[in-house]
Amino acid sequence: MARSFQWQKGGSRDGKPGYLISFEYDTELVQRLKSTVRGDMREWRPEEKRWWVSEFYEKALDSLFPGFLEAVKATRPLFDVAQAEQDTEELWPEG
Repeated sequence: MARSFQWQKGGSRDGKPGYLISFEYDTELVQRLKSTVRGDMREWRPEEKRWWVSEFYEKALDSLFPGFLEAVKATRPLFDVAQAEQDTEELWPEG
């Protein structure tokens, strides 16, 4: 069953990387989210009516929201420029 949801990359209140997720209220879905994602890896933001979930739970989010991983992957760059520069320096050090 496809569920309508919105997400964006965002941090927890203490700066941990993850995702901000919002969806139409569904008691069963909220219970599944709580039972799937450890308490210290999620937080409810009542003022925003959305959840923060740690990036470590991407696969769990995909099981709760089919298509989530596909959407995340579609927004990622093909490669990380900083990582590419570091790899280049390791292969061809200056000197």
